[in-house]
Amino acid sequence: MWTTFSVLWTTGLAYGAAVVVYQIGTWQRDPGQAFAWIAGVTLVFAGGITLMRQFGLRRPSGAAAVPAE
Repeated sequence: MWTTFSVLWTTGLAYGAAVVVYQIGTWQRDPGQAFAWIAGVTLVFAGGITLMRQFGLRRPSGAAAVPAE
């Protein structure tokens, strides 16, 4: 599971970075479209980070905060 997540996250991060760099490079040609792409990539990553954070903060039902010894 972690391997799949790692591959997908790293590939997505590289794709998002490439899109942002390309859109910055073409800003003069079409600033509206470039802004939309940059904003979209930023929102997708912010949403992904928020989801991962929420997933990491949740506890399984019935699990103690500190395991008993």
